Amino acid sequence: MSTTTQSALAQPKPTRELRVVEDSGPLAHLFDTARFDHLYRIAGAMAAASLLPEHLWRNKQGVFEPEQVRGNCFLIVNQSVRWGMDPFAVMPETYVVGGKLAYQGKLIAAVVNARAGLEGRLKYEFKGKKGSDDFTITVSGKFPGDEEASELSLSVGEAKTGNDMWRKDPEQKLVYSGAVKWARRYCPEIVLGVVTDDDIERMNERAAAEEKTVKQKARPVFTEPQPEGPAPVVAEENTLEPKEQKPEPAPEKKEPVFVPANAREKLAVALRDLDFSQERFVSGLRRIDPGKVADGITIVPQLPEEVCERVLEEGLDEILDFIRIKEAKDEDRAGK
Repeated sequence: MSTTTQSALAQPKPTRELRVVEDSGPLAHLFDTARFDHLYRIAGAMAAASLLPEHLWRNKQGVFEPEQVRGNCFLIVNQSVRWGMDPFAVMPETYVVGGKLAYQGKLIAAVVNARAGLEGRLKYEFKGKKGSDDFTITVSGKFPGDEEASELSLSVGEAKTGNDMWRKDPEQKLVYSGAVKWARRYCPEIVLGVVTDDDIERMNERAAAEEKTVKQKARPVFTEPQPEGPAPVVAEENTLEPKEQKPEPAPEKKEPVFVPANAREKLAVALRDLDFSQERFVSGLRRIDPGKVADGITIVPQLPEEVCERVLEEGLDEILDFIRIKEAKDEDRAGK
């Protein structure tokens, strides 16, 4: 980081009178004035470090403003508080691609083991030939009160991206990717809104494929050369006989196509296509993360736009699977 940026961060900012808010809820680190200020000071200390990762203080366009650097660091501090982890240990396990802050899969695996409330740790079993796409991992973890462990299987062919680690150490990479996928299915509240290295790599691959398709469509189309020689003789029409007038077919009526304009509408359409009611979805989402769904919200159009965006980014199918699992567990407890 440049000396100018470090000195600017170290200078005290002019203070202004703030309204003091006291909060002891699950998001007190954001809504309580004293706690928020303390986290912001931690972010300032992180931003002033000379060993700060480059992606937090500059990009291709140049060096960020000091407050932008501090804001980037605050994102890491806030996520670390949610996980109950040391923000300075989390910081090196981050990177930015395409303007998105992502976290390494090994960090997510550590978070699950430390914060998911499992009986023991995640367990891994392998089968198949190592080095082939059929090489498969089964990740399992047991929650207190469950009779059986929750399991998920993932093969190299299903998970691999362009990351070179899939070639050098596919077993370890499969552990990281399997742990992330397991967490998104069985404890999504821990990784809600978190983008991983696998996510970024897949987004980059999709973007590259789309760009290639666009370039292929833009290529000029050349017609085959016509054979040389005299032009074919075309028989003259008999203009004396009247031509039979055929009625023109009536134009087909096309139904207007509904195009979702925002994340709320996209989510509502997706739920409709999956035959999953909005009320059931909102109720299930409240069980997963009560802080994201305020009381009184019952349908998707009432949800905040950013919540709908995160649901779509995380994967609606996985969240619906988790809701179904939660519902089944609640029914079992009610039966007992």
